[in-house]
Amino acid sequence: DLLLLWVQVLLWFYPKAHGGKNRLVDCITVGRKFEELVERFKAKAVKIVGVSGDEEDGNRKLASDCGLSYPLVCDTSGHISAEYGAVEREDAGAEFITKRMSAVLVDRDGKLMQCWPEVDSGFPEECLKTLAPAPPKRPSIVEFTKIK
Repeated sequence: DLLLLWVQVLLWFYPKAHGGKNRLVDCITVGRKFEELVERFKAKAVKIVGVSGDEEDGNRKLASDCGLSYPLVCDTSGHISAEYGAVEREDAGAEFITKRMSAVLVDRDGKLMQCWPEVDSGFPEECLKTLAPAPPKRPSIVEFTKIK
């Protein structure tokens, strides 16, 4: 579905799958928690989108293993992650990588609404509690013609 239909987008940044066993377990836990709550996020007009530096095969495997219905973006260049401050410079190199999970809430124009620099397994529930209710739905053209 088109992201433009959503009032806000929650970008959840997570490390590459090969970032170590503990990181992968944490990502799987949070990914599954988001999936359990995806309908409640939708009710607040918030689209969840996962973002990592993984290639398409890595994200496809994560989505399949966890049964994720929301999109996972392959940010192999690191541009999206850098734009929202979700990367750190690799020790001595020039490469920027995502080393920890973080999240940002953006409006449909990409404007930053809220930022969580570090998230853990309880984040999906905590985040949901902080989100405002969805704005009232405007009638569609079809609904409007029925009203007349």
